[in-house]
Amino acid sequence: MIDKEPERGRICALRGRRGSGEEQAAAHGAAETEAAGRARKRDAMEERRIEAVYASDERFLPVLLASAESLFAENTENPVRLHILSDGISERGKEKLSRLAERFHQELCFYPLTEESFRGDAFHLTKDWPRAAVARLRIEKILPESLERVLYLDCDTMVRGDLSPLFSMDMKGMWAGGVCECMDENYLRSLGLSGGCCYINSGVILYELSACRREKLSERLGALMEGPAKRYKYPDQDAINVSMQGHILSLPFRTNLLSQPLAFSFRDYERYRDGRLPYSEREYEEAKKDPLIVHFAGGFAYARPWYQNCRHPYREEFLQYYRRNGGEYFGRDNRNKKQRLVALLFALPLPFLKLPLLRLLRRRNNRQHGKRRA
Repeated sequence: MIDKEPERGRICALRGRRGSGEEQAAAHGAAETEAAGRARKRDAMEERRIEAVYASDERFLPVLLASAESLFAENTENPVRLHILSDGISERGKEKLSRLAERFHQELCFYPLTEESFRGDAFHLTKDWPRAAVARLRIEKILPESLERVLYLDCDTMVRGDLSPLFSMDMKGMWAGGVCECMDENYLRSLGLSGGCCYINSGVILYELSACRREKLSERLGALMEGPAKRYKYPDQDAINVSMQGHILSLPFRTNLLSQPLAFSFRDYERYRDGRLPYSEREYEEAKKDPLIVHFAGGFAYARPWYQNCRHPYREEFLQYYRRNGGEYFGRDNRNKKQRLVALLFALPLPFLKLPLLRLLRRRNNRQHGKRRA
């Protein structure tokens, strides 16, 4: 027979020790210290948390999954909370996104975009302007007021590095930050913007939501979309820049590398665009070699990676994420006939003729747009 007395004796001895006043106080003090340590760790995690936002519908879900995985994969040391503005993403799609977040031990929140999401402002939803496209203009109204800063990303982006320095940077009192585009100064003046101002691309925006709410940015944008923006060439992007003129922080060029710069040298890009980039040639070239965020947008230069006819330099890197999430080709080429014709001209081995022809076509296109606006 096994003697149980030693076990009972040990238990009684432990009970006796717990009853000691000094040891009980010490144990209580240790518990408080441990709880305080956990609280400090939790606070530190909250301070480091990256709040990222995407807006998507069901059709673009495979692209969103690829972009979201790139963000998670490159930020495993950072707590990330992803906010998805959903324009009809299916339950199956939400499950895929949730599993992706769980795999990287990150957080995920969904916000359904409905007619109610746009009530109260002059936003008119159309086929050309679906909810997912307009959502970035209502971002401070849709997201909880507890969020003070968010990084908005278009779905057609790929993250290639640690986003914490970007997310925690000093905004210097500005309402938003973005990468400045190389814009024709005549076009800027047509918008009422001063020459040399920071006109940002709207695919990657660091929003200071507290400032946007204070300045009622959503109402400003709604009024523009109802009136002048109907004649804008890039309606939502132009409206963002006009409504925040003088309150936009220029982010490093590698924060949002579009497709066109990859096809041009620094000087040729400025000549082609009839503008000036507020970045150095060195920063321009370094961004092309090692971008923090690649943005697969930018006209004729390259088809997007989820189309078969893509020759983008970062195509294979993106496709690793895309295929792993079940993505398939959308078709052969997303560019229209005019863009494909320009791409053929660009491929001609005639450097002395190529740039003048491209500039001529771009200026002609701008004049045609100007006549439609008049």
